[in-house]
Amino acid sequence: MRQNLEQLFVHLNQIEPPVGLFLRLLNRLGKEKQLRAIRRQLMILTPVLIGAFAALALTFQSVQASFHETGFYQFISLLFSDFSIVVVYWQNFALSLLETLPVTGLIVFLTTLLVFLSALRLFARDIKIIFASKQLINC
Repeated sequence: MRQNLEQLFVHLNQIEPPVGLFLRLLNRLGKEKQLRAIRRQLMILTPVLIGAFAALALTFQSVQASFHETGFYQFISLLFSDFSIVVVYWQNFALSLLETLPVTGLIVFLTTLLVFLSALRLFARDIKIIFASKQLINC
């Protein structure tokens, strides 16, 4: 029985793998490893993006309230109601605007906006890479 099996396998033609199969396989494994890392990064970025958006909404409301509390909007409204007076006393008007500007709130808002936009940029880049790789796989 053993000899019959040996004879059977002796007469079979050896199948040669296509040229470059090993390199294509290694490249594909490398791409899969990169995609796995990108998916992991995407899973981290999603809550960061949601949190940054929530923080952005809260800081916007805070800055808007600060503008009302300091009277900044009332000074700005002078530009539209009494423009001739603003032109005459423009230096005092500019200093009044600077004094009532809620700088700390604006810094916090702009920092939150920067974090949100950075997370959004990374999120969009990762989504683009994932969808591009799926299209390449399906082709």
